[in-house]
Amino acid sequence: MSGHMVTYTSAHTMFRQLRSSRVDPSFDRTMLRYTKPDLLIINDLGLQPLKQDEPQDLYEVMRHRYEHGALVITSNRSTAEWYPLFGEALLASAAMDRLLHHCHIVERNGDAYRNPKDIDNQVAETSRALALPSNELAWQPIEEQHDRDD
Repeated sequence: MSGHMVTYTSAHTMFRQLRSSRVDPSFDRTMLRYTKPDLLIINDLGLQPLKQDEPQDLYEVMRHRYEHGALVITSNRSTAEWYPLFGEALLASAAMDRLLHHCHIVERNGDAYRNPKDIDNQVAETSRALALPSNELAWQPIEEQHDRDD
């Protein structure tokens, strides 16, 4: 993506940085780190329950990025399981409306890539990625290829 600013972060790291920035006057600057890039990739949303200000922070990131910047969120949960993460039905509805409005949901079912199938431990995994395209970015399909010995 030549000429486009991209930020990749885990959900845990993003929430930790936002929480830490609340103790000094750097919160707005930290929030810009997640709202300003052309593309924000948040990995592993929903692995841990959201606590304290995290639901509001996630909503604010989604609200600022809505129709202004592309957003990719990966999760092992279905989008229906994301609503309880927000704690409040109204906040969840507002956030998910913005999130799902222009999105493309990509779902991958099968064996976990990091835990290849073996006789004693068969791990089935579903990975989901939500891609919210920005009007300025041209989205092209990407074929994922992995060289694995099965």
